[in-house]
Amino acid sequence: MIFSSVTTDRIPFTRHYIDFRTWRQDWDLSYRYDGTLLSLDRVTPGSARPEGGHLHIRVITQQGEELSLAPKTMVGPSHIVVAYVDERPFLSMLPAHSFPVVSVEEVKR
Repeated sequence: MIFSSVTTDRIPFTRHYIDFRTWRQDWDLSYRYDGTLLSLDRVTPGSARPEGGHLHIRVITQQGEELSLAPKTMVGPSHIVVAYVDERPFLSMLPAHSFPVVSVEEVKR
């Protein structure tokens, strides 16, 4: 399989799985980016919701800035992938840009 990308920079990511017993709970996931690696720092469960739990995801950058992503609602057991894009500028006169990305995929039963 061949993948192509608009960036040549390395994109660190991490995966987390919410299983069939706990997908109705709220989850607060906190990640830390140190300039090279993205790691899951803290996982905090919350209350349960009959329609599915809410995911609250935040990334702490190497400068200590806290970035919060929009909450997501799970509709079943979920595979969660969080990545942190930290790209160099395409042209030297442009600024670099950095941002977190989340993907929540329901795992079919």
